[in-house]
Amino acid sequence: MAAAVVEGVVAELEQCQEQIAELTEQEANELGHSAGEQIAAAVAWSRIVGDRLDTSEVARMLGVTRQALAKRQRSGSLLGLRGRATTWFPVWQFDTRERCVRPVTADLIAAFREHLGDVDPVLVASWATTAQDEDLGGATPSEWIESRPDHRRLIESAHRATARLAQ
Repeated sequence: MAAAVVEGVVAELEQCQEQIAELTEQEANELGHSAGEQIAAAVAWSRIVGDRLDTSEVARMLGVTRQALAKRQRSGSLLGLRGRATTWFPVWQFDTRERCVRPVTADLIAAFREHLGDVDPVLVASWATTAQDEDLGGATPSEWIESRPDHRRLIESAHRATARLAQ
């Protein structure tokens, strides 16, 4: 897998060889470290919150503006995580075939807000990618959303988890 990442980076760098040749050694070193940090951050985010889409991708998929996405986040019908120069939206909250936000998303966010108030979206996203052995038979909430039409147990699991966190 690391080889594929390196191949992708090299392919991008080959397209701008002339500009790279004009950099000082220090500038090149700083850019290399910055690129490495961005790759490492993307891997870490993916481990914590699962697959995600950026603001532009979600706005295009839903056919709405960035402002509409921000309004949905504030209202609790969409989960967005602040990133560098964008907001990241966990994929599990979307029905990508129907190009819409799954209604259960608002119910999950509401469960977290009910017990924890103004909750950090990273907490909700990381809960959604963590196996819930007791409540969901070892499935993660994101897997449950994808595979089961009845979300009652999922919402109950969110309430139990947030009630424990609120103690």
